[in-house]
Amino acid sequence: MNINDMLCDKSFLVNFEANSKKNVLNELARLAERDIKIDSQILLESLIKREKLGSTAVGNGIAIPHANCP
Repeated sequence: MNINDMLCDKSFLVNFEANSKKNVLNELARLAERDIKIDSQILLESLIKREKLGSTAVGNGIAIPHANCP
């Protein structure tokens, strides 16, 4: 499966301003809960755990946060 097959316009936060990485991850988790019906708290915890392994940032203000969820 190609990453393009999993992404849609609603998958992106553009011109989003936050004062911390956790705020960005929280907003992404909230959007995922709305769009794909996943518990935002479980996703947020998984995203934070994944970020502790290494940043998902790719540079120039762009990141691809991702995590495995139960």
